[in-house]
Amino acid sequence: MQHSSDRLSVRTMAPEESSRVLKVMRSSFPLPMRAFLSTKGTVFLAEKGEKIIGGVVLGTLFRKKFGRIGIVSWLFTLPEERGQGAADLLLDHAVEHFSNISCREIVAVVEGYNTPSANRFIKRGFIRLTGADQISRYRSSLLHVMFHTLHFFDIGHFLWCRPCGEETIVPRRHSPCLQWVLTVCMHIAITFLLFRTLQAAVPVLIIFSLRTAGFKVGWRTVSKTPAVYHMWGTSFFMTLFVSIIFEGFFPSPGSWYPKEPSWSTHRYRDQLGVSSTAAAWTLILISFAAALLPSAGLIPSSNIIEYLGYLLIPFLVFDIMLPFFPFSCFLSGRIFNWKKGVYAVTWAGAAAALALLVLL
Repeated sequence: MQHSSDRLSVRTMAPEESSRVLKVMRSSFPLPMRAFLSTKGTVFLAEKGEKIIGGVVLGTLFRKKFGRIGIVSWLFTLPEERGQGAADLLLDHAVEHFSNISCREIVAVVEGYNTPSANRFIKRGFIRLTGADQISRYRSSLLHVMFHTLHFFDIGHFLWCRPCGEETIVPRRHSPCLQWVLTVCMHIAITFLLFRTLQAAVPVLIIFSLRTAGFKVGWRTVSKTPAVYHMWGTSFFMTLFVSIIFEGFFPSPGSWYPKEPSWSTHRYRDQLGVSSTAAAWTLILISFAAALLPSAGLIPSSNIIEYLGYLLIPFLVFDIMLPFFPFSCFLSGRIFNWKKGVYAVTWAGAAAALALLVLL
């Protein structure tokens, strides 16, 4: 089967083309993602003339109690060829393919701020499933779905689902406040595993409360539209893994997104940049206080202050100082995409605070 749109065409990849397609994939994704790329499964290629400009890698999962699930594993287009409709054509072809092989539904995993991809899925009837939605829908099959979609260790990503038949999915409405509380409670549980004391709960509450306050103040300063909080449910596997294996702490703070289901990071670049910068500098100022005030004798040193300093270190590193994949979903990504100069100053502030926490 072949579809065409203007000069574009879609066809099935031949087995001997795998290495050639992998080169196109490597050119389409950031360096840290390239180690995970694969052409295993059914692959459709988008061509312009005789040039391969993109593709989609599809897989399937069958569970006896649930049925066949189609998986959009990788959807890619060469950077210089984007905006010509290749990704839309490929995704339409993928939906048709899964319907033809009697899949009950199609799933895909998309990073929360990757709005071009998310909006592309929304237009084709995909719905974002929260963690509770996933548990309710897949039950005993959930671990298999997460494994085959690599949804265990992806930070800031969400699972999207589209039924192939007449079935409809009505996602549950989950309070952003409840999601925030659950995120805080999970971090408190992780710190208890690390320190074997609930004293670390106080620093967790301080960090999350002030980080949230900084973001909210920044957002309301520049935007009249609401922003809602979404937890990063599956990234807690990474937090738990780091805590158990390396006896360290990896934050999974979740993030805020415009309330409208279909939105653009380009349109909200200023709002996200200002609010993320405000949240980042809130963390930096807390770090300076945690490092300098006890040293100057202005506040007494205590276990809580020590735990606060310890927990702030990974927040400074992962939340502010690493703006690239897989950490681009943190505050750093929004600041970097907004204004490089502001990011450089913020990075320097975080580095200074980190040095004080480590040395003092």
